[in-house]
Amino acid sequence: MPLSPLPNAPLWMEDQHQPGCFFGREKLLTAMMSYMFPVPDEVEHTAQSTRILVLNGMGGVGKTCAASTFAAQCKGSFSAVVWVDGSNETNTLLSLRSFAQRYVSAVVASGDLEGYQALTTRLRIGDYLSSAYQLSTDSRVLPKIAQAVLDFLSTDDGNFTWLLILDNVDDAQYPAKRYMPQSPAGRIIITSRLTTAANLGFSIPVDVIDENEAAKIIVENAPYRRKTDTDTRDAMAIAKELGYLPLALENAGAFISETQIALSEYLPKLKSHPRDMLSFSKSWGPKISVFRTWEISFERLVRKNQAAAELLQVLGFSDRQMIWEAMFLAKSTEQNKPFLLPQDLQWLQEARERPFQLTEAFRNLFVSSLAKRSADGFINLHPLVHAWARQRLGPAECMRTNIRAMIIIGQIIESQAATLSSSLFKLLPHAQTCMDLICEHPTGHVMPSILANPIAIRSFYQIGVLMKTSGSIRHAKLIFEALSSVQSVPSSLLTLNSSRWLGELLILESRYEEAEELLEHVQLLLAKSCGESHPDTLAAEAALGMVYRRCYRFEKAEPRLLSVIEHDTQPCGTLGKHGREASSSLALLYRQKGRFQEAVALLDKALADATGEDGDMADLLTLKHRRAIILHDMGKWTDATTAMQEAYSERKSILGRSHPETLRSANALGRMCCYLGRLTQARSLLEEAWRGQEALGFAPDETSQLRTLLNIGVLNREEGRYDEAADCLARALAAERRHHGLDAPSVLECQQEIGILQTKSGKFDAAVETLGDLLASQLKTSPKAFVMHLSTRIALADGQISAGWLHEAKKTLESAAQSADVVAQDSPISLMLQVASARLALEQGDPEAAQSFLKKPLDDLPVVLGENHPETAKARALSEVSLSPDRDDPPSKT
Repeated sequence: MPLSPLPNAPLWMEDQHQPGCFFGREKLLTAMMSYMFPVPDEVEHTAQSTRILVLNGMGGVGKTCAASTFAAQCKGSFSAVVWVDGSNETNTLLSLRSFAQRYVSAVVASGDLEGYQALTTRLRIGDYLSSAYQLSTDSRVLPKIAQAVLDFLSTDDGNFTWLLILDNVDDAQYPAKRYMPQSPAGRIIITSRLTTAANLGFSIPVDVIDENEAAKIIVENAPYRRKTDTDTRDAMAIAKELGYLPLALENAGAFISETQIALSEYLPKLKSHPRDMLSFSKSWGPKISVFRTWEISFERLVRKNQAAAELLQVLGFSDRQMIWEAMFLAKSTEQNKPFLLPQDLQWLQEARERPFQLTEAFRNLFVSSLAKRSADGFINLHPLVHAWARQRLGPAECMRTNIRAMIIIGQIIESQAATLSSSLFKLLPHAQTCMDLICEHPTGHVMPSILANPIAIRSFYQIGVLMKTSGSIRHAKLIFEALSSVQSVPSSLLTLNSSRWLGELLILESRYEEAEELLEHVQLLLAKSCGESHPDTLAAEAALGMVYRRCYRFEKAEPRLLSVIEHDTQPCGTLGKHGREASSSLALLYRQKGRFQEAVALLDKALADATGEDGDMADLLTLKHRRAIILHDMGKWTDATTAMQEAYSERKSILGRSHPETLRSANALGRMCCYLGRLTQARSLLEEAWRGQEALGFAPDETSQLRTLLNIGVLNREEGRYDEAADCLARALAAERRHHGLDAPSVLECQQEIGILQTKSGKFDAAVETLGDLLASQLKTSPKAFVMHLSTRIALADGQISAGWLHEAKKTLESAAQSADVVAQDSPISLMLQVASARLALEQGDPEAAQSFLKKPLDDLPVVLGENHPETAKARALSEVSLSPDRDDPPSKT
């Protein structure tokens, strides 16, 4: 006898399963429809089987919501929808009993006696019904009722179709197949956080939603918010912070609505009270918070694999992206021995001895959808899982776990540091995150805990070295100041090296007197305890030589640097790492003294030796950068710009866009682009350098910032923004004088650029005075800097011609011509000398001589500097004047 159809009321739709604020997911719902209702001609399907769809993904991603929405949209296609709680077997039995009870109650309420008799016969539940038509809740009877329902659903009755939703099958031990009836009249949807659940049927992974859908969920769940003009932008910002996770978005909207705040007020509350905000659940519908969602998974994880649970908590204190297994398997460089670990990292010690245990721990994270491997092979955590892993801990345990993570990160840094492999730079975000979180703990608690633990101290030091070499100055300084103050072993190598690194940081901050005092003390102690040829002693001596060079005390810097080179030259003649660093610094010293050929020879030697086994990529790029600068000083502008572009690109790729060395290359390249007339590119590069150095915390009068300020002044001048140029150059000059005195090379460079500006802006007498004084200082302080003298003489002659001092200009250009052989004839400086000579010839009424001077510049300047360069335009304008039959206006006024 056919069963009576169910009443129209949706018996399956209990309050907790009502579709929530569900937006988007059209592709997901379409894919679900396509599988559950295939076109007969397109899909082969065995008539005896049930179509089983598995939705698997992390907690809070919207699997249950998708199943509920699908059921709501398709309720006309089914006689009944059976919602089964798959979190554990007890709940499953109660769910199946609840379905049977609702079915019975509906038929009884309809007064259909015949239908009731048919139902109890087919369901075989008559023995479990009371006189009030209520099914028993006895735990001994529940399995029988459940089996009766499953047998009923397995009946092949074309008049009765059903959809069974087996929700939250998140326990790997749960016997899901036991509760999956088979019938061509049925369909099953399984929702699970377990990736292994995909084996139960046709799997559709459910991921987070896109930005626009996420913003819509927030807005629609916050009807009582305080509306503003920035709602759309604010909603997108919230969505991004919450990782586009539907449950978090829905709860965020509900919080905003229930507290009647503006969307813009949510993120500050989230940042200041993350645990409370992410523990919030809305007051209507399913009441589950984001944190509770994952706490359920974590409780299962602890029971199944304690190492996986410990691993997840440690991951909360590293960067959430670009994680790889080998990070946790570091081996000491000391004869490949394992690193020591504290007792509370015993699980990791065991994993290092048996690496498959680590593989198993990660597998459990993947299976639980608490972590995910991306296409590039790296492991990632969702941002809220990452936050939850920390926020679930109390303050004391949070600090201890932070230190554990620091130990692990420091050990992998140490194991990679010898070769500066690409993995080392991938560790930077992990070290940065770990240190950011350490800084959030009270200093009076966290520092004593670190400094009391020798294992932690060693890792702390390694992170400090990476921070310093990577440009994270603030964290590096915090680390080395703390380690330098350790009193238990005041002369230990680690303490002395921490002081050495601190001295190098003081150099970066232009605090030269403090750096000199500290480094002289450290160098003496290192030489005494380790010997003069020890690498750490040489590093301290090279840093000390750098201080002297930065302060233009060349007589003290040169012997220091030569000593390092001598001690770090191998018997075969190859320079070691510290010898290369000293050569690089000495090359800059020679550059400042005008000894360009010697400087280039030093750098070429260091570059050749940097390709050995101990080749340091960062060191190699510094050598390339400095060689490009010296080529530019020698007048080889095009070659120098090409070389600097290469150094900048490589630094950006290897060190990162925000690294201070990358910013130095951007700065230098911007200046070179100015000289070549590439002003748009120069503006972009110099603004990038200025913003980047500000973000790193560089003070306005720090050496790198002063260099950028000077270069921006030059750019403003070349763009015709004379007032802005004057301001930048005056500020740079004042700061350089304050730091280095009146005759330092950096001071003289500022004066030269100011003199050129004065000429361009029509202040000819002032320009002649400025450039004349400058030339006198250069001849006194750097008598062999012939290229520098030549450049200044050309600028001085230009000012003298503009001021009408033709006799003086002639003498200046004659002196310049005598030293012109220091640069190639087709170099920009040589060509500019000939243009200046042509201009003087025209002023003196000799157009034929002017044409003779202009012949080579007219041919070469468009190639060397470009068709649109001001110097090319000047040469052409002078040529036109010299060829004009009646030349009324003097060239100085054209």
